[in-house]
Amino acid sequence: MNPLIRVAGRVYGPIFGPVFSFIAKVIFGLLVAIYLRRYAFFIFVAAIVISIYACWYNIWSVDLREYLHAENYDQVAKVLRLLAF
Repeated sequence: MNPLIRVAGRVYGPIFGPVFSFIAKVIFGLLVAIYLRRYAFFIFVAAIVISIYACWYNIWSVDLREYLHAENYDQVAKVLRLLAF
């Protein structure tokens, strides 16, 4: 879990904490776009790639970990074929 979301969740509660951390990320993103305009593109691309990986990890990794520990490795091959499109 993102450390900012975890800290905000503990300080502000389970509902307002993630909302607060999202607002903080938007504000920091705008500050990056304004003050680091020359490097903003590269920073945003890196943030987008990391966010996409985190999304993939949260959705697919749980199922993949279950299959990797399964004794039937045919299921592992089936999941890898699905991920390869």
